[in-house]
Amino acid sequence: MKKTFLFAVLAIAISTTSTSAQVAARKKEALSTMDSRTGRAVSITFREAKNYFTNNTAKPAVVKIATQEEFDKYFGAAATMKSKPTEIDFSKEYVLAVIGQESKNNISMKAQSVVKKADGKLVINYRKSVGKKQTYTIIPSIVLIVNKRTAGEGSLSAVEIK
Repeated sequence: MKKTFLFAVLAIAISTTSTSAQVAARKKEALSTMDSRTGRAVSITFREAKNYFTNNTAKPAVVKIATQEEFDKYFGAAATMKSKPTEIDFSKEYVLAVIGQESKNNISMKAQSVVKKADGKLVINYRKSVGKKQTYTIIPSIVLIVNKRTAGEGSLSAVEIK
């Protein structure tokens, strides 16, 4: 009796484990592209580019950048002795950027999500916090790296979350 009960518990545990793995795989797949069955927006995985500064010639904009040459118009490398700028492979990745208004305040912008809507349009949802006044000006920005295959060819916009 104990052996039968133990076998039943073990069988349920194994089937639950494989089901959980299947669910996780489906979730990962669903997050990678728009859900064509429902037409609903889905989240796009992104990583934040680090150690770049916004060029002082950049104007406020929301841009999708596909080449190194275009990227260099907006951003410069800010390497230090301890860290290098994040590498970007423009053959496989896009850069999505939100460039803010020049300010003397300490402004922080943080991406919360990137969503691909049913019409293929990408939307960056972000939060902005305004800090104390400084003695110099900055151009705040968000620089995100996304896979070209999952992001697609759609247009881009940004929404500040209040």
